[in-house]
Amino acid sequence: MSTAVDTLMLIDSLHYAVDYIPKRAIRFFTAPENQQETVSLLTDEIQEVLEHPQEFVEEGSQLLFYAIMILGHFRAKEAIPLICDLGLLDQESIDELLGERLFENISLAIAQIFSEDIDLLKTLIENPNVDECIRATCLQSMVYLYAQDVLSRDTVVDYFHDLLKRPREKISFFYEVIISASLILHPQEMIEEIRKIFAEGIVDSSDVSLEDVEEFLLMDKNEVISECKESFQTDLDDLIAYLESIEGLHRGSTVERNESCPCGSGLKYKKCCA
Repeated sequence: MSTAVDTLMLIDSLHYAVDYIPKRAIRFFTAPENQQETVSLLTDEIQEVLEHPQEFVEEGSQLLFYAIMILGHFRAKEAIPLICDLGLLDQESIDELLGERLFENISLAIAQIFSEDIDLLKTLIENPNVDECIRATCLQSMVYLYAQDVLSRDTVVDYFHDLLKRPREKISFFYEVIISASLILHPQEMIEEIRKIFAEGIVDSSDVSLEDVEEFLLMDKNEVISECKESFQTDLDDLIAYLESIEGLHRGSTVERNESCPCGSGLKYKKCCA
């Protein structure tokens, strides 16, 4: 089998990896010696998905998720314009292509991709034309950047505080995410603005309540920050291990070990992506 054909097969396995993690493809695409080829191939594939989202939604493609995670592993700046374009898709397409994986999983990859260009990340967060879920995911990525010591606590707190003080947008979810994300920072500096948000009825208190916030503030600041920061210190150095740790993602039990691997390699599942 030629390298070109094998690479195309691995790309296909990222598209169709519904009931298993495509480990064989991930191993190839995250190998350091394949970085340049990988970034080129996956950015092209993502561009194709973004240009024809409905086609890939109908096919049940999983490529967008895996490609973003792999590009995050490499901290690939080439993915920045693609993430910006992703935010301009309609909400239904974004939900169908990424679903519940958008938060935390994708926000971790976005944190890696934007780690050296925080100003662009802020531009995406503040753009009202960008889908609110993508904006919220980027907000969550700020927390990962803090946990990884890319950003200081003061930098993130000051930025969140500034967002809360701006003229209100009619997007409750955006503010809910700011408030939820701020909890790991022990948001004493933001509490007055947070109280105003709740008083104005902007957020759904069933997801995060003012009582939740004030309860955090009664706890020891250093203890809260230490415990919460530790929980966000994940990185993508071992992408397969990270993906396997995500509850509910690995549904490989639907593939028998002695069956042909769904990735199309021709090998048995136990010798390929198991």
